[in-house]
Formats: sequence, C-alpha cells, structure tokens
Amino acid sequence: MLPGLAIVALVSSLMIVYLTDLHDFGYFLIAIFLVLLNAEVFMYMVSAITGDETTGTAIGAFFFGTFMICCGFLLSRDVGQSNRNKFTHYPIGCSNRASFVFQRMPKYWIWMYYGAFETYVLRAMIYGDLGSREFPSKADDPAGWKEGQEIRQVLELYDMEDVDVAVEFGILTGYFFLVFFIFTAIVQFKHTGRK
Repeated sequence: MLPGLAIVALVSSLMIVYLTDLHDFGYFLIAIFLVLLNAEVFMYMVSAITGDETTGTAIGAFFFGTFMICCGFLLSRDVGQSNRNKFTHYPIGCSNRASFVFQRMPKYWIWMYYGAFETYVLRAMIYGDLGSREFPSKADDPAGWKEGQEIRQVLELYDMEDVDVAVEFGILTGYFFLVFFIFTAIVQFKHTGRK
C-alpha cells in the first residue's frame, strides 16, 4: 500500500506543481500522500463494515462527495454575509455570479467540516502555496503588492490566514491511525468473531 501511494503522490506532485507553477513542492507532496493514505484506509473501513464491493463503493463515494462539499471550499465554516460584504471584489477574478461559493455552512453540518480529512488537506495546500509567500511593498512593486493583497483576502475569506501546516499534517496522521484502528477492530470483531 505505502510504496504505491508514495509513487502516485510523487508523480502527481511533479506534474501538478511544476506545470501549474505552485510554490512549495514539499508541502504538496506530503499533502497528496496523506490524502491518498487517508482515502485508502477510509475505504478499507467502509469495505469492512459493508462486506460488499458495490455497497462499499457507493457509501465511500457518498462520504467523499459530502466531505468535499463541507471541507471549507464550497461551504465555509465561519464566513457569512458580514465577511463577504467587506471585500470590494471577489478574489482572483471571480464574478458576482460565483457568490454561491462563499455561503455559510449550516450549524448542524459542522461535524462534517471537522470529520472530513479533506478539510485539513485543503487548509495545508492553500496555506502552503499562498500563505508562505513574501510580497513586496507598494512603493517597490505595485503589481506585486496588489497580488499580495488579493492573496491575503483569499486566505481571510476562507479563514486560513493563521494555518499551521505541521498541525494540519499531524491531524491527518492521527486521522489515519484512528480510522486504521477502527478498521482493525471491525475486522477483528465482525469477521473473525473473536473479542
């Protein structure tokens, strides 16, 4: 499992980072490896619960899709009308028609924000690429300064201006071990009949 995931993460990271001019290959590689690892062990757990490939795939697809919606990109945990109105334009060329992207998550879905491993990967990847950059002053380079202001607005809009990437990676690692423990317990109790 691990060598195959490492190869997929490496090849994907090489293609994506260098073709799209992202700024931190290391963050991206670790994030991709951890998301693949968590997705794999999550599907192990779902397969152990269901015992049927078709049902397991359907349940896994449901959870992955739901977690992607609730991870903070489409539905934000903290950003509502009050924060949206303080920006004079939508970040990075978004039109006003794209305003549905910045809606507040219903309070009864907040467990999905924290339960989705995609949340921590998204936070690590966005901050790893945007938050670690240094921008010139307005006097030195007005265009570079404006880009820095837009990036700060994006980070603030998604509540990611104070992300600690090491903590996000630590949470992903803990998530892996927790789900792997649950998978092991299910296999032990359900399929062997032993306690």
